[in-house]
Amino acid sequence: MEGTPKADPDCYISKMGEITDKYKTRLSGASLEEANRDINEHIKLQQQLINLGYMPAGSVADGVYGESTRAAIIKWQKNIGYHNPTGFLSDDDVPKLMASTPVVQVTSKSEPKYTSPMAPTNEQESRKSFLWMIIITVLVMAFIFFRHKVKKNEYEATWDLIRALLEIDG
Repeated sequence: MEGTPKADPDCYISKMGEITDKYKTRLSGASLEEANRDINEHIKLQQQLINLGYMPAGSVADGVYGESTRAAIIKWQKNIGYHNPTGFLSDDDVPKLMASTPVVQVTSKSEPKYTSPMAPTNEQESRKSFLWMIIITVLVMAFIFFRHKVKKNEYEATWDLIRALLEIDG
């Protein structure tokens, strides 16, 4: 390809830096603090979320905060008591997250399972799901019962009306 100029890495890096700085002006608080963090720090934080069981098994710490990383951050923030989790890791959050230690739970004789003391376990999630199923079942049964009762009352009222009409005519 003659005539195509060679890429200048320094120019590219400079332009990307300008674009990054432009977008950072729109940020504040935890999102700005997160944006200013080094990629290696992001990788360490992501790995900690994986180690604590907040991210799906098999996740790779690549420093890119996608949907599963944001969901993991929100779950972690809720578990440590945030009333309004943001999904962003502030400078104050970093030492808290890194200080969290995985708890080893032996589920069988094979491999130990690492979970956070505050991360919900599968057993807790199963209990929650079971509880919701019971609540929904009770609500459906109550609906059916009251609907049947209303229909029965309508049915009886219709027969009472028919009997009354028959008595008038008879």
